[in-house]
Amino acid sequence: MVARSITTHLERVRAASVRLAGGELGERAPEGGPSEIAELASSFNSMASISKRSSIRRQLVAWASHDLRAPITSLRAMLEAIEDGVVEPTHYLGALQSQVRLLAAMVDDLFELACIDAGATALEVEDVDMVACSLVHAPLRARGRRQGVRIIPVLRDRLATARCAPTRWSASSPTW
Repeated sequence: MVARSITTHLERVRAASVRLAGGELGERAPEGGPSEIAELASSFNSMASISKRSSIRRQLVAWASHDLRAPITSLRAMLEAIEDGVVEPTHYLGALQSQVRLLAAMVDDLFELACIDAGATALEVEDVDMVACSLVHAPLRARGRRQGVRIIPVLRDRLATARCAPTRWSASSPTW
């Protein structure tokens, strides 16, 4: 009976480790049972949290590098056109300034994320009702109007919420 109890708890930790190794980064081992197995499960869960944070960091780096490429490519193309004498420098001045502001905002966001990750600052997040959230659709509608597009927010779930930092969302945000 004691052996069965021990093996049952060990089997649960083993099964959780297999699911984690299979890519289920949210997997956690149940921390019940004899103290040694509970301690093993707790250690496993700590390692799983580190693994998930590491995966999130890799995704962030991939997204950031992708998002940084677009303005850099635009800047490069505009500067080459100026260097080749295709256009006057003043022709692209506004666009160049806009792309530089976009890059500066992205770098500022990355620096803030690094500070949050280091524990130097905290990001105030809350659940936001996405149906009623004018922070989401108002800037999109305004941008759409400028481009001749009508944007109508439609959510299937009337109780849709998102966990975000609403004070970090703005119509001028380059990351949306």
